[in-house]
Amino acid sequence: MRFKRPETVRQESATAIKAPSLDECLAKSMEVFTESGKPQCVAGCTVEQHCVAVGQIARTLISFFPAFLVNLLFPRGSALTAAVHDCGKVSPQFFYKIQNAVGQGEEALRKYPYLRKYMGRSADEFTGMHMGVGYATLRGLKYQGCAEVSGQHHGYLCKPNILAGSSDSESFGGPEWEKLREELINRLSDFFREKLPGSLNATQICALSGLTCVSDWIGSGSYFELGSDDTITQDLVNKAVAAAGFRKLRVKPGLEFRDIFGFEPNAVQSALQGQCRSIGRGVYALEAPMGIGKTEAALYTAYQLLSSGQATGIYFALPTKLTSDRIYDRFLCFMRKILINPEDFFPMLLHSDSALQMRELRKKYLIGFGAEGAPGNSWFSSSKRGLLARFAVGTIDQALLAVMNVKHAFVRDFGLAGKAVILDEVHSYDVYTGTLIKELIDRLTALGSTVIILSATLTCSKKRQLVGGSAADEAEDESYPLISCRKTDDSGISVCPVSLPCAGSRMSFSFHCEEDCLNEALERARSGQQVLWIENTVRESQKIFRSISPACLSGRIECGLLHSKFIQTDRFAKENRWTSVLGKSSSERNEKGRILVGTQVLEQSLDIDADFMVSRFAPSDMLLQRSGRLWRHDFLKRPESARREMWLIAPEQEDAESNPQKAFGSSASVYSPYVLCRSLEALKNKFRESGGRIEMPGDIRKLLEATYQDREEDHSADTPAGKLYMEMLYGKSIGSRHVPGIKELRSRALSHISDNGVFINDDDAVTRYSPDGESETGIIIVREWSYDARRKLNFYRLMDGRVIEIRPNSRFEIKDNAADLAMALKENTVMCRSHFLEGLMTVCEACRFGLDCLYYRKDQDQAFPFLLMQAGDDYPSTLRRVGMVGQPDRYEIRYSRHLGLEINKIDSEQL
Repeated sequence: MRFKRPETVRQESATAIKAPSLDECLAKSMEVFTESGKPQCVAGCTVEQHCVAVGQIARTLISFFPAFLVNLLFPRGSALTAAVHDCGKVSPQFFYKIQNAVGQGEEALRKYPYLRKYMGRSADEFTGMHMGVGYATLRGLKYQGCAEVSGQHHGYLCKPNILAGSSDSESFGGPEWEKLREELINRLSDFFREKLPGSLNATQICALSGLTCVSDWIGSGSYFELGSDDTITQDLVNKAVAAAGFRKLRVKPGLEFRDIFGFEPNAVQSALQGQCRSIGRGVYALEAPMGIGKTEAALYTAYQLLSSGQATGIYFALPTKLTSDRIYDRFLCFMRKILINPEDFFPMLLHSDSALQMRELRKKYLIGFGAEGAPGNSWFSSSKRGLLARFAVGTIDQALLAVMNVKHAFVRDFGLAGKAVILDEVHSYDVYTGTLIKELIDRLTALGSTVIILSATLTCSKKRQLVGGSAADEAEDESYPLISCRKTDDSGISVCPVSLPCAGSRMSFSFHCEEDCLNEALERARSGQQVLWIENTVRESQKIFRSISPACLSGRIECGLLHSKFIQTDRFAKENRWTSVLGKSSSERNEKGRILVGTQVLEQSLDIDADFMVSRFAPSDMLLQRSGRLWRHDFLKRPESARREMWLIAPEQEDAESNPQKAFGSSASVYSPYVLCRSLEALKNKFRESGGRIEMPGDIRKLLEATYQDREEDHSADTPAGKLYMEMLYGKSIGSRHVPGIKELRSRALSHISDNGVFINDDDAVTRYSPDGESETGIIIVREWSYDARRKLNFYRLMDGRVIEIRPNSRFEIKDNAADLAMALKENTVMCRSHFLEGLMTVCEACRFGLDCLYYRKDQDQAFPFLLMQAGDDYPSTLRRVGMVGQPDRYEIRYSRHLGLEINKIDSEQL
């Protein structure tokens, strides 16, 4: 394809550098196939064409936003700001690069001989790449905000490396090239009939950077593989935007709560509705008992905001992948109820393993969602784009990346802008993640989003930290249930106590040794009761299961174990089994007694109901959460002997304060010893005052404040409690290991906020604290592996008996096939702390075994964060590494479908 000749020929002076015309400046090259079938790189659209397309896309995307969000984030000139993002491509470095790519480099050198000095030189050696040229040009024109948008449209701010250089310096091509860039900006200004905004605040720069980046992605797609003579039409722009999944939202108006959920709202749900009607956009914190319907309350509030034009979509953020997976179906059903055009909006599932799951979900729900729901056909499937979808469910980690120092963080900000963001189970996060959540809430508020915080056990101080307010509000804070609200752009907090129509319920608790609890659990199960036993570590849960299961077998009692160290297929099978027999719709419940032993996964992820509960001692809020699984549904029929009781395995208070590590055992490594001691003190006092009775929900707030309220007498290390408090605040050393305190964790979290000028990849972002940066490794467990050299195939017999075939370098196979293989392997994977395993597989080894299909969407890494292990003939099976030289001798790794993963060391180091 030949270039259009310039209409006017520039005269070159003795000192000026001859620059081409704008019609000669290409933005892209494109690949075509000749008649012989060979690929050929030819000239694509010009810089001006590409800029016009991106600006028109940006203007179209802005038209989808409600007026309040446009006024807040997108001032007049926003479309033009997006359009001028690539003005830096009008530079000698980029000009020669493209000319050379399309095979006309020699012609360009003959016409513009000075380009020779750019041959073999890195573009960023002169300018910081074309983003740096654009930054310098717009900064020189006194548009600092627009300069930052242009400078970071590839993910991070790229400034010129030559600090003293001006926009018309020789490094950028001199005055002639600068005039050409200014000519481009003027042409675009005339086309869009607007001027660049003179000033932008930090939030607007963030939102405009996201808008520009997204518009650039769409404008670089297949719809705009154009030649220099082609025209950018609005119809073409509309098709490209729609194909990417951006469409007009149409919400059914006037729906009542019962229209969506099929039942009348309770007092808590009605109260939150009323607060939303009077306050509108802002920050809400709903504190209410377990099982009262906080999820439905939050979703209906989000509907109110959507239907009134005060929200652009919903992101439901949960603490774990499991809780995200569990709520997806409910969220999808909710969407179908409230949208006029649900087929235009397929909700995303967003977490570290969701790419493969989304493929399966699209298959499952393809009917009714049109072609855009087809497998592999979602523009939002990229990890950076997931939050751009109008509706999504996922982990809190995905939202936290919006405030962290990762590339394209502003794309996530743009995706969350104006949405209703629901943060569930907020009490479950530690200080590190909690600090990031506070930053996220502040950012979301600035972006016009509404934040709905849900918790059953949120302390007053934590709530004030997240929502706002001061200790002066303490009297009203102590009500429970309670709704606290802060309207957007208002520092004042309003609170709405909720009176429940009934007096609530009463739970009994008492303290016992482990042996008594074992005997009592068996006796209760023999009488037909459903017993739940919750431990704080996987190892302790396995130990209890080993102790109790023989007696259950002889007594015809069903016994099970559930924790996070099962392969996915086994874990899902167990979850489905126990939710079916202990759920609210069970038809088998009263057939026999049962005992389910588990860890914290039972606190929040499963809808199960127990007649009797045993729990290893934990912080007060965790114990209250666990009690939410005790007599959860009042309408269930229970054995006559059943009483709403929780037995706690706890040490004596004096032993706990003098030596918490010994008294609490492994629990002291999971929870703060100071908090454990305060919780023990609070519950012991409650036991003495009430004879071991807790009124629900009336006593929830009292127990939380008794545990977490600041005590001045603990502010020095002169007492055992004071020493533990200081360790919690400032950290401590255990042997050679340093355990950071609250202050250090908060400081570490703030160091990862995105405004510190250092950018990292998503995979390196730390949204959860782990000791010494410790990571997790996936162990792929197979029953048998073999390799057929003739057919060049790896054969894997999985734990459930299935056999799959994988070729070496499987990621280069057809994508759908690679995805199926990856899903099968993921289903047979269990995560484990890396320090229990000696070394990872190399990329070369992973490719040889076909395991690289697990990264069928990604580039290969230097280290492969998975191990392949083969089960032995013993039971539980001893696992042996496949594909790595040397068997680790420090740990014995075993797996069984009843116990899960076990890792044992000679000194019995904790799993």
